[in-house]
Amino acid sequence: MDFMTAVKTCILEKYINFQDRAPRSEYWWFALFNIGGAVLLGLIGITILQTLWSLALFLPGIAVSIRRLHDLDKSGWWLLLPLGTLILGGIIGALLMPIIGGIIYLAGVAILIYWFVQKGTDGANQFGPDPLA
Repeated sequence: MDFMTAVKTCILEKYINFQDRAPRSEYWWFALFNIGGAVLLGLIGITILQTLWSLALFLPGIAVSIRRLHDLDKSGWWLLLPLGTLILGGIIGALLMPIIGGIIYLAGVAILIYWFVQKGTDGANQFGPDPLA
C-alpha cells in the first residue's frame, strides 16, 4: 500500500472501523501523515489548525492502531498497554524513584512499537482475512 492509498483508506474508507485488519504499510504511512501534518502545523504556529488536525485524526489513529493489532491476531485492548504502564509507573515513581516509573511507561510503549513493526498473521485470523492477500 502506498502513501496516498493508506491515507485515503484511513480517513475516507475506514474512519472509525475498529473491526478489520491493517497491514504495516497502512499503519506506518498514516502515522507519517499524522505526525508530519502535526509538525508542519506546529512550525507554522497556527495553534487552532494544529488542534483541529489532532481532533480530526484522533479516531482514525485509534482505529488504524486497533486494526494493526488485529493483523497481529491481538485484541485491540492491547492499545491501552501504555496507559496501564503509565498508571503503574506513576505509582511506583511516586513511591520509589521517578526514573523507574518512566522506564515502566516506556516499556509499555516499546512493546506496542515492537508489535507494530512485526509482520501480520499470514492468512485469515479471528479478525478477518489477510489484508495483503
